[in-house]
Amino acid sequence: MRVPISIKTQVEVLKALADETRLQLFMILMERGETCVCELAEMVAGTASNLSFHLTKLKAAGLISDRKVGKWIFYQPNRETVGKLGEWLTAELNVSRIPQAPAQGSMAEMCCQGEIPLSRSKIRLCRARGRVVVKRV
Repeated sequence: MRVPISIKTQVEVLKALADETRLQLFMILMERGETCVCELAEMVAGTASNLSFHLTKLKAAGLISDRKVGKWIFYQPNRETVGKLGEWLTAELNVSRIPQAPAQGSMAEMCCQGEIPLSRSKIRLCRARGRVVVKRV
């Protein structure tokens, strides 16, 4: 059974991955698996505090977890979150979801039918059954 990811979690994950350094760190961990922070520091340019900041953001988004062994800290991708993320993105970014025609009642549909309004004052945007619909005034 597919467990949906909440909108809040989706936003946090996307914000965490929207930074170049964090995306690079995450991709390194996806490729290598569990990796010591000292190795990550060698692979990613930046200060120790900067690296710590980025790893904390990835961890807060649930994308990675850590394990401490003595004075060493190892990071790895969070399998559960990455699995849910993969399911979510696969479903959302499926090209078959893109409609073949403009939405019913939309400006695009109106223009495709040759009913191009001359100005914004000639139309009214309304809500109908959770959708925005264009009406001629």
